Amino acid sequence: MKKMISEKLAEQVQMEVLKRIHPSKKEVATLKKLVDDLKGKISIILKKAGITARIELTGSFSRDTWLAGTRDIDLFLILPYDSPFNPEEVLRVIRQKLSLEWEKRHAQHPYLFTYYHNVQVEIIPCYEYQQGRPLRSPVDRSPLHKKFVLTHLPVGGNDEVRLLKQFMKGIGVYGADIKVNGFSGYLVELLIIHFAGRFLEVLKHANTLAEEVITFDPKVVTPREAFKEDILVVIDPTDSSRNVASAVKEQALTNFIAAASRYLKRPSLVYFFPPTKRVTEQTVNKLYAHPLAFAAIIYPRPAIVDDVLWGQIRKLEASVAKYLERQELRVISIDTVVTQEEVFTFILTQQSHTPEERWQTGPPVALNNADEFIRKYQNNPSTIYGPAPIGKRWQVFVKQKAKRLDELITEGIQRKMITTPSHLQLKESKVLFKDALLEQIKENKELIRFLSQLVVGKPPYLC
Repeated sequence: MKKMISEKLAEQVQMEVLKRIHPSKKEVATLKKLVDDLKGKISIILKKAGITARIELTGSFSRDTWLAGTRDIDLFLILPYDSPFNPEEVLRVIRQKLSLEWEKRHAQHPYLFTYYHNVQVEIIPCYEYQQGRPLRSPVDRSPLHKKFVLTHLPVGGNDEVRLLKQFMKGIGVYGADIKVNGFSGYLVELLIIHFAGRFLEVLKHANTLAEEVITFDPKVVTPREAFKEDILVVIDPTDSSRNVASAVKEQALTNFIAAASRYLKRPSLVYFFPPTKRVTEQTVNKLYAHPLAFAAIIYPRPAIVDDVLWGQIRKLEASVAKYLERQELRVISIDTVVTQEEVFTFILTQQSHTPEERWQTGPPVALNNADEFIRKYQNNPSTIYGPAPIGKRWQVFVKQKAKRLDELITEGIQRKMITTPSHLQLKESKVLFKDALLEQIKENKELIRFLSQLVVGKPPYLC
């Protein structure tokens, strides 16, 4: 009986969600007009340049799985397989002849990005794909995604895709970019197709997703070991060598499993539309009084594209975490906010200072190079225990001066014990601890809201 009540409530919740996320006829017409306009302009430009290419609309708009308000257009320029033109040449012609503020980007392949009447536009050149012939570019199979989804998504499945997309957006795991390391739109579509076209079926199987290899062709047999580095494996139906879910990291999958489990027990709109917490004086005061320690590395925002920037930021975060763990400070969380001018990398730790005693590991006892280590510590007043041969190495337990979190990070940056990615200007950085940090950012509601969520740790749907 309880299960029936839950599913009935889920149905009511999902109907309300669809009212909010299903694009209106007016929005569809507006976007379609922009697509036709763009295709027409690009077609003329290519023709004048002597470039033969088929212009094909792809992405969620072409598959009717897009969310209201998320306006983006993906246009593939499909060159003949034997075309003498390369993608760089095609992009250069578009950039020169179509006067928009283009941004050239690279993932596996160069493409152009811009805004056209407040709509995100991506122009991606590729070559016509034919089975049995080598690929000429890494994205040649991508236009086939549209064909597969359109032919395999059950009737009504497009709204089920919308529900899963919005659910994942609400819990913060939607997006395959480096910033999120979550689920791409294409992956969401494939999951809905695999699980009988039902949003709830995907949620019900969330906790077993990592155990299987999801394929769409019974003739394709892929052992799990072939993708042992990936937490989730969903084989691309257009390319049996590609894992569509390779971007999904363990934390994103964990967050999805946790949210799916709780939603199935008690469906609620908060999973789809998490409430934006009000920032008040009390919010800031709670941060001042919080027992956990936190600091931020603040540095100028470099003038690089977001994909590269977030790749560098994630490398920095990983390096800071490893460094602090080596210094015996337990890291709870590290995350970053990028503003127009600056980057704030927030670090949350269990303790504010390093311990006053620590173990120091020396050379292996089997090697004859321990003299310096033994000499340094055997009569040292800071030595509490040792030097002693423990676990195949010389080790010593010593007193040390406790260092505060911000001091430790500053030292790590200055002494290059923290890896500094090439584009991040950490020489111009400052590291602020708790009170000093709050003094600087307390008037910035977005930063305080972000820090408050980081410190609380509780998912927004547990409000």
